[in-house]
Amino acid sequence: MDNKSTPAPPSSPKAPKQRSEILVNPTRGAIPYTINIRFGNILRAVILLIAAAVGSYASQLTLGPVYGDIPTSLHHQKICASIFALVWGSKWIFRRIMRRPLLLLAVLAFYVPVLQRTLFQYSEKWGAEYGPLYTEAASYYPTLFLAVLASSELLEMPSFVLDIIPAVASFAIFNGVRGELPGFLAHRIGASWIYTRCGLAHLAAGLYTLVSPLTALLLVIPGLIHSGYYNPGCTDAAAARYLNASVASANYTVLARSESITGYVSVMENSFLKYRVMRCDHSLLGGEWQIPPPGHEHLTTFIKEPVYPVFVILEAVRLVRPGPAAKKPKALMIGLGIGTSQNGMIRHGVETHIVELDPAVYKYAQEYFGLLPNHTAHIMDAVKFVKGAVMAGDPVKYDFIVHDVFTGGAAPSFLFTEDMVNDMHKLLADDGVIAINYAGDLKQKPAKMVIETARSVFGHCKIFREDYLEDLNKAVDFTNMVIFCHKPSTPFRFRGPLEEDFLGSVSRKQFLYPSIEVSLDYLFGKDSNGELLHEKTLNKDTIKEFDKLQKKGAVHHWKIMRSVIPAVGWENY
Repeated sequence: MDNKSTPAPPSSPKAPKQRSEILVNPTRGAIPYTINIRFGNILRAVILLIAAAVGSYASQLTLGPVYGDIPTSLHHQKICASIFALVWGSKWIFRRIMRRPLLLLAVLAFYVPVLQRTLFQYSEKWGAEYGPLYTEAASYYPTLFLAVLASSELLEMPSFVLDIIPAVASFAIFNGVRGELPGFLAHRIGASWIYTRCGLAHLAAGLYTLVSPLTALLLVIPGLIHSGYYNPGCTDAAAARYLNASVASANYTVLARSESITGYVSVMENSFLKYRVMRCDHSLLGGEWQIPPPGHEHLTTFIKEPVYPVFVILEAVRLVRPGPAAKKPKALMIGLGIGTSQNGMIRHGVETHIVELDPAVYKYAQEYFGLLPNHTAHIMDAVKFVKGAVMAGDPVKYDFIVHDVFTGGAAPSFLFTEDMVNDMHKLLADDGVIAINYAGDLKQKPAKMVIETARSVFGHCKIFREDYLEDLNKAVDFTNMVIFCHKPSTPFRFRGPLEEDFLGSVSRKQFLYPSIEVSLDYLFGKDSNGELLHEKTLNKDTIKEFDKLQKKGAVHHWKIMRSVIPAVGWENY
């Protein structure tokens, strides 16, 4: 027997594995590598979509002071959704045209603030309805298009049918983040530079650079220089150099400004006519003359007069008869503005409680408009304050409630609902009086819904407007109106004002007594039996309809604001 061992057969050479084979048909050991690559693509796509959502919010905030919150948002959401649908439905076509979307995206994003600031000068020509659309078409929307195109490439699926999954998921991520941002940033806006309009726009651009080629970074330097040195909306240093120089042509000076909870808040003074106003985005919260107003230049001593008479009319709650019998009445003032009616109530010895959401508004009312110190301030959401007061075991009762919260071209609907009005009714003393200020088109449903809601809760109300309607056939009847209601639900009247009611003010002599009453017949009409018709009340079932209907009024309000302060005063902030 042969003891030699049998030689082992030579091992066959291993065929080299191709990268494509590993990715498509991975071996057991290659699975983690494949997952990591896929996870990396998903992560990059998510970053792109988050950046696009931040850019969307930043763009809307940036346009707000020039066009107003509602006009700015009229087409935005639909266009964003359309861009997602267009890109995912035709991505193969766009990829042939645009090979490297990430390279262009990172560069363009840093120039969005530059482009928007440049295009604001056309706001008067384009108008409130289409100005935001044109501005974002040349600035934000191209970045969204490129971000969606790049993310669609990262989330590539093997068939058009399967593409539906990442398409829906990507839009859901974008929409979800975009929806959460206002709430998340509500009390952070303005806290640091990154939480400003310009800061958020640059945060979005910075996120894009995380997933973009480094070669693009050199091209963003001019955009950064413009934002830091030339754009007043981006830095205080740039504002110091150029902001007042920009508005000087209209005789305005910006005395103070800040980005805050309710928007861009600033104090402006007209150096020629000598009046001062507080601005919030594209609306005015109030104003007062720094010298005797036109027609009263002969006065040698005077108190600063309000520019807008509606704030004086609100003080007429004290003139209602029968009125509160309390010797030391209390007033709840919801919404501050510059503090015109609040100061009036304080001077008359009324214990005044002020509820104001925005700390910047409260600060400027004190520093620039002389808000008197002897009051109690509650810097918080009015709905939460009122609800919390009602839920208290023995809630404080107020003899007067003044509700004045209009801003931004539309009324915050949640502050006019049946629930809110009912809660205010509970806080009102048994012989108390409430005044609700509302600005809108009296020929449209939102104004009628606000009135109907007040009437449904209080029963008997009177409505007064601040100016006469010169033409009954006029299509639009936009005005400030004040709704006075009496808790006893019985008819009431206004006593004639005494000299002490005027507080030495010529504006109060002219406007304190409500004189231009609005007929409910004019507003609602009557049926065949002569009974007054009714409108829907504002509640959780009708609030969406109310908000939708207010959009038309917001565009008209924009035009009114442009007639008060010229375009250059709104465009430069």
